Amino acid sequence: MTDEPRHDAPDTARPTATEFPLTLDDVSRLFDEAGLPRNVRTLQRYCAAGRLDCIKEETATGLAYFVDPISVERAITQLAQLHGLTDEVRHSATSDEMPHTVAHDAEPSPTPDAPRPSAAEPDTSGVVAALERQ
Repeated sequence: MTDEPRHDAPDTARPTATEFPLTLDDVSRLFDEAGLPRNVRTLQRYCAAGRLDCIKEETATGLAYFVDPISVERAITQLAQLHGLTDEVRHSATSDEMPHTVAHDAEPSPTPDAPRPSAAEPDTSGVVAALERQ
């Protein structure tokens, strides 16, 4: 192996915290303002799944996510559309245009029920008598 320098492809520039200025607390506030509250842990999962464009950096207090504001707007729009669709389905299922079927109470039968035979009463049918004769 020679001691020649390697000529790899140039590294693509990694985004910095200045390009991704929002913290997860900021993102949580934006979701709240949009009427779609999300806690920080949920937003961490969104980052891990790629739903939000973000970078994870070491800070003085530990690891922190920094999020791209454009991806936040996109995620809020998608969630708002999804919630709008589910609300439409929910409201259309209970709309006044839908017929409402009401079960009516059954009319009482005109003839009373016959009493059930008890085990203490002997069966007087001919089948039992014929079997006993055999």
